[in-house]
Amino acid sequence: MESRTGRRRRALLWRVSAASLVTVTALGLGAVTADAATDQSAMSYTVPRSASAVGQGRTSDVAKHNGAQEAGAAVLAAGGDCTNWSQSDRALFIAPDSSWWVYEVTVSALCVH
Repeated sequence: MESRTGRRRRALLWRVSAASLVTVTALGLGAVTADAATDQSAMSYTVPRSASAVGQGRTSDVAKHNGAQEAGAAVLAAGGDCTNWSQSDRALFIAPDSSWWVYEVTVSALCVH
């Protein structure tokens, strides 16, 4: 059963900005083994997926958020349902007066497909 936070994140990630560049990759890391304390339903999340997107905005937080939404939507589109999300980012451009920010954001997760 998906948590409320997971459903909210999934709903937010489906919003897509047409101005972003998205790349999706399935990492060749093989199956992930779970220990005995792991919930049995989590064992089906064995496909590592990653996507990168460019996010833009008036603040660094908005730019990162926009990039994460875009990349997360791409991961979900390829992976079906995902868990264990992580995010990293790097600045591509910051206006001299800090009025516009551009970040490349990479999102990774374990997915069922």
